[in-house]
Amino acid sequence: YAPPPSYPAPPPGGYAAPPPQGTLIAQPEQNPSPSESSPFYTRWWFWTAVGVVVAGGVVAALVLSGGTTKPGCPSGVMCK
Repeated sequence: YAPPPSYPAPPPGGYAAPPPQGTLIAQPEQNPSPSESSPFYTRWWFWTAVGVVVAGGVVAALVLSGGTTKPGCPSGVMCK
């Protein structure tokens, strides 16, 4: 004959009763996603776009400036 298994004692005050039928249970408040909670200028894609625009402006300025000429060389003529 084996002794009956021992079970842990119930917590003080007993177990919590389930809510009655039809009772709404409050859901924990969910945090908004990072895209909703932070401004656009803190996102990586904004600064990537800014970098592309700045780099494009620098390249365009260099191309439109016509390059450099040596002093004493007439405009429109390539000097060695």
